Amino acid sequence: MKYSFLLASTAFFFTLTVNAERVALVIGNNQYSELPERMQLSSPVADAMDVATALSGLGYTIVTGAAVTDASRDVITSATEKFAQAARNAEAAVFYYSGHGVQVGEDNYILPTDTPKLTGISMLKGRGVLLRDSVMVALEEAGAKTKIIILDCCRDNPFSAQLESALSGIGKSVKTKSVGEITGYGPGFYLAFATSPGTTAEDGNGARNSPFTAAMLKVFPTCATKDIDFFFRDVKSNLGLEQVSWTNHSLTNSFTLASSIQPVAMPSSILVPSAPGASELEKLQREIAELKRLQLQMAEAPPQAPSTPSAADAPPAPLKPLDLPESGFFERSDLFAPSPYADYNSYSQMFILKQVQEKLKKLGHYTGATDGARGPGTQKALNAWQHEHGLPVSGRLDISTLEKLDLAKIKEMSRPTPPMQKKAVSKPKEMPTPPPAPKSIPAVDDFFKDV
Repeated sequence: MKYSFLLASTAFFFTLTVNAERVALVIGNNQYSELPERMQLSSPVADAMDVATALSGLGYTIVTGAAVTDASRDVITSATEKFAQAARNAEAAVFYYSGHGVQVGEDNYILPTDTPKLTGISMLKGRGVLLRDSVMVALEEAGAKTKIIILDCCRDNPFSAQLESALSGIGKSVKTKSVGEITGYGPGFYLAFATSPGTTAEDGNGARNSPFTAAMLKVFPTCATKDIDFFFRDVKSNLGLEQVSWTNHSLTNSFTLASSIQPVAMPSSILVPSAPGASELEKLQREIAELKRLQLQMAEAPPQAPSTPSAADAPPAPLKPLDLPESGFFERSDLFAPSPYADYNSYSQMFILKQVQEKLKKLGHYTGATDGARGPGTQKALNAWQHEHGLPVSGRLDISTLEKLDLAKIKEMSRPTPPMQKKAVSKPKEMPTPPPAPKSIPAVDDFFKDV
């Protein structure tokens, strides 16, 4: 009985020690109160829930008990403070965020669900959550040995466009983009981004997880025992060519997401039965020896090749080039051929194409002039937008594309007629009044009568 109590106490202490040494905070935001429905995100909440489950399975304590989802600024602030307290002298602390984020200069902000329309830098600083101060500095002050920051910030960020528009209105220009490269951090950090600096990551667009998080969840079971650099290389290899993940770090030692001493659910085959009459202490010693043997076996096992992705979780296929004319873009008749606007007059079609250009420019796909004129830039932006939203990449303004852009109900317009200009009517010049005709003209012979 004494040794049975020792076994139970040892297991209890072992679990508490691991949970205290490896902690995590996981956040995912889908629904933003100040954005219209078509600009909401679809995958971050599921991303966060699935990542929290995976980290829990690796022995991490989720400091909030579960993933924090659709969180306001107050909720995120409270959660990061709790995270910093739990991370004091921890072996490892993992912070994961999926949702909207903005980078201005070298400052990266994660955006709560109650972020209002951004009208300036001061509002962003007051209503966003500065990643460096709220998370990174807090973890340094907590003395966490290894600090992992994983950011899956999504495409089509409307807050960046709001901020750029507000700044341009007062004659300022501050380049904004999704959360990106971070510099100037201390030792012990590992930063993993869903995409490379200066670009943005894809949302799930109807799938349960974003491409980056889906790739990460896929390699967790087989690669979490690898060095973290090799772990994220496997994530990158499962992403495909459309989105390239990016990492940077200041680690001085090797680190694995799965602790070498983490308690795992072992199959019943490893439970060694005790010999008849064996003491509880001997049984405990055999179990410990068997656990060490298995850990050594796992460390020495060759890495498994990634399995072939199924249709459900395979990354999106690369965008295939369309059979375009030599000009690189469709003529107006081909562009509108499959749409309800095919028979509209040219003035109406140019107006509709201008609306398309404005939509694509607002969503970050198009950088040219919004003049309703066709060209390779407009064509390329339309192709990429169709691919990103899971539509057939026709390169044309078909009905599904117009409905997705909310441009399917535009009525035909008449070309404005320029006002007629009145021609100045010149008055006829007045002819001089001829002198009065003589009453009679003398005969020629009369002039010579007196000669």
